[in-house]
Amino acid sequence: MKKKILTALFAGIFGSAVIVSGSVCTFAAGTEVAEKSAEDTAELKTIGAKEKEEGAFSVKLKNATGKDIKEIKIKVSGHSEFADTENLLEKDAVFAAEEERILNYLPKVKEETEEKKEDSKEKEEPLVFDIQLTFADDTTAVVHTFPFGDIEEGEICMDGELAYLVFESVNLKKEVNTLETETTIAETIKAQKEAAAQAAASSSGSESYDYSYDYDYDYSGDYDYGDGDDGGSDAGSGDGGTTDGGDGCLNGGLLN
Repeated sequence: MKKKILTALFAGIFGSAVIVSGSVCTFAAGTEVAEKSAEDTAELKTIGAKEKEEGAFSVKLKNATGKDIKEIKIKVSGHSEFADTENLLEKDAVFAAEEERILNYLPKVKEETEEKKEDSKEKEEPLVFDIQLTFADDTTAVVHTFPFGDIEEGEICMDGELAYLVFESVNLKKEVNTLETETTIAETIKAQKEAAAQAAASSSGSESYDYSYDYDYDYSGDYDYGDGDDGGSDAGSGDGGTTDGGDGCLNGGLLN
């Protein structure tokens, strides 16, 4: 498999904010968010560094998955392996269900940056990151293309085995729900694996196959979540919209 197999699918990875049946994860209205004091935020536990370092991202996250998280790992999308990445939670620490924490993350991407430059000599594209969650029951889920730089706070939610985000886009100033994007990614990866398995089974063994399923995202530097004029596809785009049904997240948004 070649790296650019997913380019067409993920060009504009967050194509729209959608109301999805089976999801009940909703973000608080902007006025409610604004009412949260800096003192409350300062009292929250951290993930990663204790204090925000120069050049680091700082994001307030709620664990709305319904399960305790015991490991959080971040890597550049399409590069390296989660197994080679450190757990950002302290030893024996748990990011409990319904708990809120501050994620302080300073990307350590020297090797990945050099590799990406080699792969794309035409132009430098901004790096995007995936976050792997390992739960207390040893199951895992991945939040793909975490929108560092466009998120100040949000909820990590679950729909079945899929992890996704609900957050207020800093750039668009409206709520974004990434469940549809995560569903597309999962279906694409599954199809790739099935195609690779079929190819391997029919091969004489003289060919080599790439099972890494690397992503090559087509980013212009800004996230394209759609223009919001698609007839109600935005979940909470400023008019108090909510999402009903399903499991994993609670009604009422991030801040109650």
